Amino acid sequence: MTLSDLAEHTDHDPELAEFLEAVTDLSAARHALGPEAFLAQLAEQEGALQALRKYRSDRALITRFEDFVQRRFDLVDEAAEYALAMDEVQVLSLVLDGARSLVIPALKRAIIISSGLLLEEGVPILFGQLLKRLRVLARSENDADLTAWVQGAIANLPDE
Repeated sequence: MTLSDLAEHTDHDPELAEFLEAVTDLSAARHALGPEAFLAQLAEQEGALQALRKYRSDRALITRFEDFVQRRFDLVDEAAEYALAMDEVQVLSLVLDGARSLVIPALKRAIIISSGLLLEEGVPILFGQLLKRLRVLARSENDADLTAWVQGAIANLPDE
């Protein structure tokens, strides 16, 4: 399965596949774009998300975003690609900032998967960013269960 297959593997939903492909493209280009262009593209994708939500239930989107994360990690052929997958999850979480409840399960899945990869190149920094992002979401949503989940994830990290 190639990266383009990843976006297409969304239960034959071409609009969702296009959205996820745009997220992966934005992740790949974000450092070259500069802050203003990146924020503009984030806003464009947030608009695309709103269009998706008109005809899909939140539950369906949550499931598909979790599946996207799982499939993205399943695509990794080389250890260095884990960091790319994690960056795509980070960008997805930024695009879904206006619909935070849709991204929390996907972020949790990414943290669970990547917690076993902390020795891989680039993973610890992005793991920390994803965990921090989830902690910020827990605080902003005033979600005690999510806060406890994040604290549990931190408590289970290796000491070294």
